[in-house]
Amino acid sequence: MTRFLSFLLFLAAVAAVGAFGAWFEPGEWYAALEKPAWTAPAWVFGPVWTVLYVLIAVAGWLVWRAAGMGAALAAWIVQLVFNGARSFAMFGAQQIGLAMVITSRSGWLSSRSWCSLCRRAAPRFCFSCPIWLGSATPRCSTFVSGS
Repeated sequence: MTRFLSFLLFLAAVAAVGAFGAWFEPGEWYAALEKPAWTAPAWVFGPVWTVLYVLIAVAGWLVWRAAGMGAALAAWIVQLVFNGARSFAMFGAQQIGLAMVITSRSGWLSSRSWCSLCRRAAPRFCFSCPIWLGSATPRCSTFVSGS
């Protein structure tokens, strides 16, 4: 399989998860939540998630090229599924606590598991989930605590 075609397959997988997550729009429920002052404006999320998902696809592709079908790629797949599940939990089911758990597990998988297994292949692309985790967890905990 050519490099370009294999990359397109990773991009398609990530795009499918992104499309699934986009089904669950924040809507009125999310708009009504009292958010911290540092919450980004709504228009930022689309472009930021587009970049993050491209980086996730690149990282997965690099992991696959470096390690093949093994534990590192399995961890990448699980964290990708968690990304889609987080959108459902947060916006579809409106379960902020569950979304926090899923976000933390996704961040843990991306930063601890597959990035540590393939340090030479994809570490420069592995910052996306830890950054999101650092941003989303305090924001979600603010929603839960109501302060």
